[in-house]
Amino acid sequence: MTTVEDFLTLSATLTGYSPAELRATGMAEEYRRVAGRYAGPGSLERLSDALAGTLPPRFDDEAERRLAAAVAHLWYLGSGSWAVAPEVCG
Repeated sequence: MTTVEDFLTLSATLTGYSPAELRATGMAEEYRRVAGRYAGPGSLERLSDALAGTLPPRFDDEAERRLAAAVAHLWYLGSGSWAVAPEVCG
């Protein structure tokens, strides 16, 4: 699974907030766990790889797009709001 720092970098790309702003919420570790649990092994790493060096984010794969939307949704609405069924991401 990605580290908290990797998750913050990924999340910053998806939300428009800086890693420091996201870290200051105190929710980074919890959201990383939620995303990892629902997305499945390796999914966050694949998403991070897909986003590397691309601004704005572009997705070639529907599952990546859905996972990216779910991670952003998580930051905006909270840990009880995972937006994508596990089978879509995994």
